[in-house]
Order: sequence, then structure tokens, then C-alpha cells
Amino acid sequence: MATVKETVRLNTTPDKVWLFVIEPEKLMQWRTDIKKFEMIDKGHPEVGKRFYIEKEVRGEPRRFDSTIVQLEENRRFAFEAEATGFAKVSAVYEIIPEGGRCKFIINETVDVLTMKFLKSFFDRVFIQRGLAKTIRGFLDNLKDIIEDSRGKFL
Repeated sequence: MATVKETVRLNTTPDKVWLFVIEPEKLMQWRTDIKKFEMIDKGHPEVGKRFYIEKEVRGEPRRFDSTIVQLEENRRFAFEAEATGFAKVSAVYEIIPEGGRCKFIINETVDVLTMKFLKSFFDRVFIQRGLAKTIRGFLDNLKDIIEDSRGKFL
């Protein structure tokens, strides 16, 4: 199991960042690992509603069935997901206002179910470092999109 918490400061307001969390098309712009996103339970997102994402993991498509566990508009979005027999994920996206700017935090825990060798401390550290690098890349993507396209999207 690996847990990572990464943060980025953005030169925009929480309501603008929120769109990149809650709208699938915008989410997929910066979370480049997500190839497909679909709501299973139709209607507006709310706690308990289900969705799935399809990600490519090591060249293979993986479906993560997900449930929204926290939702506070412009502030917090949390979900739990599972790719059956492969991995379980718990993620929290948090937006904290800072004047006319904000801080965006991703706190993610991944439990890889198929890797029985992850028993040693060094194996867990290796997975955690890889996850941190990946999430840091996603946050850099988000910052680039938001700050390089101020007139286009925001």
C-alpha cells in the first residue's frame, strides 16, 4: 500500500479549479491516465453515486469502479475505487482558498492487490515514489492548463 499527498498552488479561484475536478472532459485534460469516464448513476454528482474510469496501466486497460464518498462544492471531492483483482484506490481532491488564489491537494492511497511481492519496506517505498512522481506530473499538467489558458478556459 502506498499513500501520497501532493500540493500545487494555482493562480485562480476555487470555483474555477472545481470545474477541472467535477467535469469529466476537463478532468481528463490533466489526468492523462484516464482514457474513459462514465457516470453509472445519472444526474448531478453526489455522495453515494457511482462512476467508472478506465485507465491504461502498463499497457493494459483497467476499469476502476468508483463511488463518491465526499463532495463539498468548490472544496472537496473524494472517492473510493477498485479494479477487481488488481488495485483499490482512495482519493481526496481538496481545494483551499488563499486570497484570490488557491491550493489544490491530492491525497491518494493505492493498494495494489496483484503484487504479492510488496511485502518489504523497499518495495513499498519504490511504489510510493512512483505514485508521488505520477501525481506530481498530473498537478503540473493542471497548473499548466489553468495558468497558460486563462482566457480560454477560465
